[in-house]
This record gives sequence, structure tokens and C-alpha cells, in this order.
Amino acid sequence: MSGNLFFAVGMARSGKSTACKKWAYGDADIVDGIMIDDNTPYRNRIITSPRVVVSADAIRLTITGQEWFLPAEPQIYSVYYTMIRTLLSQNYDVLADETNTSDASIAKLLEIDMHASFFLQYTSLKTCLERAIETNTPELVPVISRHYKNLVGNLTSINQSTILTYTQQRIQNITLALLNQKI
Repeated sequence: MSGNLFFAVGMARSGKSTACKKWAYGDADIVDGIMIDDNTPYRNRIITSPRVVVSADAIRLTITGQEWFLPAEPQIYSVYYTMIRTLLSQNYDVLADETNTSDASIAKLLEIDMHASFFLQYTSLKTCLERAIETNTPELVPVISRHYKNLVGNLTSINQSTILTYTQQRIQNITLALLNQKI
């Protein structure tokens, strides 16, 4: 693969898609698990490959016309991972715009590119839940709660820094497990 793979990690309604759009337009970069934007003094403004965001939500909406349709999920994710692989092979830098809060979802992306980089879009549980209600999607409340449990694990101190470190450790452990499977 020629391009670089990046992926978002965060709860539904945390602002991942908004951050991903900034990255795609060159208005932000991903450094050490954090999305930095034009307001960051040390931001690297050199873009070496074309950038594209691949979103299962956008694919789902295109295929089904709905935000969620369980029977179509296998097809949605088949298209999603195929698009990622194809774009990487064409030298695009790809940002996978999904919640990626579970070890399984992270592992699937690391199977595509073991050197993939992530960014944590941390927004408080309270804010994500409020946004779900404000956007008339109360069915996301239990989903957001599950994402939150995945993000924080057994942490006792909950803030962006501790969740970032925890996520980095999880990704390192998943990567090692994948490497051990290949040996």
C-alpha cells in the first residue's frame, strides 16, 4: 500500500466527522493521537498525498437511504473496507471515520495497515448524550454508553489525556496480538 491510513476513535456525536472533514481539506493534521488544526502553532502544513475520508455512515446512507439499517451492515462494511484498501493502493491518505471504540474494529483497520495512526476525538459523555437528544436520535443513547465504556475501560481518572494514553496502550496490545498471529 502506498497511502497512509488514519482512523478516528470516539463516541457517536463526539464531533469525529467534523474533525475528519477539516483533515480532508488540509485544515488539520493528526499528530500523536490528537487532531491539530490551523490554530496550532507547530502544525505541519505540508500535504504529500491526496486525502480522503471513508465513512460507513455515508456509505450506509447512500446504499439504504437510512442512518441505520441492520440487514445491510455486512454489505456496508464490505464496501467500507474495500474502499479503504483501494484508496490506499492508489496512494491516497485515508481517514476512516467511524467510532472505532472496540478492539475488534481497531483490529480490522490494523489488519489493513499495521502502521495506521489514530486520533482521539474526546467529548464528554454528557455532551454526546445531549447531542443525540438534540438531533432527535435517542436510539443512540445506549450506543453512546457502550462507546464510553469501551473508551474508558477501568480508568479511574477520566480526561482526554488518560483516555489518549489508554487508547495508545490498547492499540499497541492489538498490534502485538496481530503480529503474534502472523508468526
